[in-house]
Amino acid sequence: MGERRATGGGSAYVLMAAWLTFAWPRCALPAAFPVTGDALRLALSRDLEARTEQSESSPEPEPATGDALHLTLTDTLAEQQPPGEGGIPGPAYPAAANGAGVESPAPGNGDVGSGTGEEGSGPGKSKGLFEKIKGLVPWRLSPIRTWGSVGYTFRSEDIGTQKTRDQLLTATLNGSSFIWRPWFALVSGGIGISQDWTSGTQGGSSRDLTGNASLALLPESRFPFEAHYDVTDSRMDTGLAGTIGAAYRYKRLGFSQTYQTLQGNTRYRLAFDQSSQTGESGTVGDYQQNGLQFGASTRFGKQSVDVSGTTNKNERLDTGETALLNTLDVRHNYTPNQEFSVDSQATLNDNRYNLATTGTNTRFLQLNSYAFWRPERSPLTVNGGVRLYALDTGPTSLRSANLNGGAIYRLNRNVSLNATANLTQTASGGTTSTSTNQSLGATYQSDTLNFGKYQYYWFGSGTASNRTGLAAGRHLSLAAGHGLSRSIETGPGARLAMNLSQSISSDLDTAVASTRRLSDTASLTWNKGADKTSTLLRLSATDSRSLNDGRDAMQMINFQATVNTLLNRYSSLSGDLTIQSSRQSTIDQPISQFTTSSSGDLTYRHQRAFGVPRLQFMSQLTLYGQVALPVLSGPQEYETRSWENRLNYSIGRTQLGLIARVGQFGNQTHTSIMFNAIRNFGDM
Repeated sequence: MGERRATGGGSAYVLMAAWLTFAWPRCALPAAFPVTGDALRLALSRDLEARTEQSESSPEPEPATGDALHLTLTDTLAEQQPPGEGGIPGPAYPAAANGAGVESPAPGNGDVGSGTGEEGSGPGKSKGLFEKIKGLVPWRLSPIRTWGSVGYTFRSEDIGTQKTRDQLLTATLNGSSFIWRPWFALVSGGIGISQDWTSGTQGGSSRDLTGNASLALLPESRFPFEAHYDVTDSRMDTGLAGTIGAAYRYKRLGFSQTYQTLQGNTRYRLAFDQSSQTGESGTVGDYQQNGLQFGASTRFGKQSVDVSGTTNKNERLDTGETALLNTLDVRHNYTPNQEFSVDSQATLNDNRYNLATTGTNTRFLQLNSYAFWRPERSPLTVNGGVRLYALDTGPTSLRSANLNGGAIYRLNRNVSLNATANLTQTASGGTTSTSTNQSLGATYQSDTLNFGKYQYYWFGSGTASNRTGLAAGRHLSLAAGHGLSRSIETGPGARLAMNLSQSISSDLDTAVASTRRLSDTASLTWNKGADKTSTLLRLSATDSRSLNDGRDAMQMINFQATVNTLLNRYSSLSGDLTIQSSRQSTIDQPISQFTTSSSGDLTYRHQRAFGVPRLQFMSQLTLYGQVALPVLSGPQEYETRSWENRLNYSIGRTQLGLIARVGQFGNQTHTSIMFNAIRNFGDM
């Protein structure tokens, strides 16, 4: 008899846990009652100990239920938290969040669990299993937020002799709620169904069912857990863009667990994802990917460490090809003050490919450390670093080590000095080579000088370097240049800017041929901004040629015009035209003919088309060609002309869209018409 009673009490706790997990109840404890996980476990363990002690002295112990369990939890929290802190209830429980009040047992009651109701109405009567669970948890559901949409899409597309007509019906329903309390668990999910009919060159029909679900446990705690599952179809995107391109089905399943220490300076994360993609036959291959991610970060003193890693296995199901990609990344930062910092990073990549014809293994390891020092109120800046590199690809291996350092010293706002040095050692195929490089340089940048209405500046730089190793030699690089500019007001809100610049450079080297180059640039820019219209016109020309041989040259001329105007309160017009002509020749391939290309677009927008509120219209004409004016372009291997018109209308939760498009692709004309209607509902 006593054994059956104990078993029944255990069943009550099991059913209570199942109800908390799956039925979305509201706990009977008041909202201000801060029952944490440790407190709940301690209270239940005390109740179990009490029942065990009673079972030794009495053959039929009564389990603590209802108010008795609430009293046990209150006593437990009172021991963990001083009176007056945290809102620990007093002699009587306040009203719960759902409006139900819970009174504490009257002082002097004898048996634990006794009280009013059927249990005390007569001898021999006891609460049933349902009443016991109801005393612990009220039978009330959490609020559920629901939303969704229904949609219809029609598409007609003609490309040359190929004609396609497609219709798509979609419906989605989503919901979200919480279990017990919002801070304990958040749940959400959705389901969608689509029916597609296609006629024309390639006809057929299909029906797809999609859905998603996610669970977040303790989302605002130091150890949140999240799990998700998604099944989507590209055609389920009820926007017009969702009907373009090959259809594919995508599945994803995964979870993530995060943990942060009580001090808040250390964080860990583990995540797993499995995804698969199935496409239409002959369009998109079938793929499956399993990925595991982990990471850890910590801060201590002036330092921080971050560790992250991933392992992904990608498999193409129709061919059996696989790729295993493993990465590990470790970062360390040391910043004792604002003047000095050291950043270090170690990266390991291990990739294994099993392709249809061959298999390869590649391992890559790199270690980098970079230090930066800039004393406060000092013109000196110093930096240095070390880099270790290792690459293994089958029978081929490469090892490399590099040390580098540099310094910049600013004499004043116009003059700066710089110096660099590095050492590199490389080993590959049983051969080891060492090379070094040292350089010294100086740069001068003048202040802007005013000559009447003109502004003038000039600059100069020089760098001398020395190399050792296989490409040993000495190098001297010199450069100088100047520029002249002027800005003129041509009217209210209008300005004309003129710029001229010229530079000459010379590279002298003991191992390779020396070069000298002269570059000239000129530009003329006019812009005007008014209340409703802004205009920009720009013409620029560049000429760069070698002084060693005039056949090594490059010339380019570019013209750009942009206009944006507000026609009225609801409509606007914008346009852009670009024309570019260039020529580049070398000593081996001299070219004397210019190549010209042009592009332009004209866009009209109206926020209240035909005087209808919320009816938006957009018309865009785009032209491109290999001639000075895009409208003169002939058939090409790419789209040279397109004219697209869009209408979008929304009324309440209903959205309507229409797209009509015609394009020229080579000798073929591409026309398409797409209509879309969406009706949203629920708590969006």
